[in-house]
Amino acid sequence: MDIEKEIRLAEADIADIMNRYNVASKDDLYDLIKSKKIPSHPVWEDYIVWKNKEKHINDLKARLDKI
Repeated sequence: MDIEKEIRLAEADIADIMNRYNVASKDDLYDLIKSKKIPSHPVWEDYIVWKNKEKHINDLKARLDKI
């Protein structure tokens, strides 16, 4: 798969989570979970997915830089 396409797909996944919980950042989502303003399950899973997608994006961008 094309690296740039993979980055766009991961960014779309993050945008879906942002829209689902109406948050602007991963930290905002974390704050909602900790303050118990939203049920923690399955939100914790989405938070973890978000963190993993960001790491994946960063790893892919690093690979692009080496090309």
